[in-house]
Amino acid sequence: MQSYSLASFTALVVGWAAMQLTAFALMLVDSQTSLFSDTRGALLLATVTWFTSLACNVICIQLPRKYIKLLALRINTISFGFLMGLYGLAMFTLSFSSIIFREASVSATTVTQVLMILSAINGFAFGISFHLLWKPTQTE
Repeated sequence: MQSYSLASFTALVVGWAAMQLTAFALMLVDSQTSLFSDTRGALLLATVTWFTSLACNVICIQLPRKYIKLLALRINTISFGFLMGLYGLAMFTLSFSSIIFREASVSATTVTQVLMILSAINGFAFGISFHLLWKPTQTE
């Protein structure tokens, strides 16, 4: 795929799907650490994370396109995936830092930790799929 934007959007969908599958697996394994145990809560999680992922894609992937392209061309797939995972974790922390530090209860801390893991998984899956999908042309 030669289009940067299309590869980025496709990788966004793959990363979001990986995050949703992980959240679903966490709900099946342990109901106490699950974010939302009912259908309405899971739908809310999916909706909020979709719009958050889309906003982060526009702000953090589309706008600094030049730097992301250079990084994708210079390092291998796994390293790019780990860097995008750290990038996703940083974006989550910056986006929700007021909520994280305001809520000091144990249940809020558990939910925050699960959400941080999910954002890192989203970034990692995005990074690997973007690196595998995007094939730059000579003019880019």
